[in-house]
Amino acid sequence: MPHANLKVRFLPTDASDYSVLQSAVQALPAIIAECLNCDDPNGQLIQTDIEVKVETPGPLDIMRYDAELRIEAMDFPSRTADKDKRNQKIMDAFAPLLPPCYRTRHSWLVLANAAFTDKVSMVDRRTPSSSTGF
Repeated sequence: MPHANLKVRFLPTDASDYSVLQSAVQALPAIIAECLNCDDPNGQLIQTDIEVKVETPGPLDIMRYDAELRIEAMDFPSRTADKDKRNQKIMDAFAPLLPPCYRTRHSWLVLANAAFTDKVSMVDRRTPSSSTGF
């Protein structure tokens, strides 16, 4: 499951710019899914496969850009073959959606040889005495 981390130098104080940022973040999963979708086994993506986290820097962080987009996804042969093109396509679609207060921005696409599972253990929440070992 791809994960996107959008780090912005600041949150807009203007309500209109904040609304534009919200809309851009909401559009991001569909953009990433379209740009990273591939025919490799398990490489097909839909927008609900993408998780997005938005954060602002802490007091010790140093940022060169107003907005930094980092995307981590599984490495498949067809994604690797044209990763620069896919990364550029993501930024070409996403950057115009950002509010104008973010004048400088970049994206970083990380394709990793990784494993993913979505098995979730269900805990019976009806009985407080049930123990999960945590």
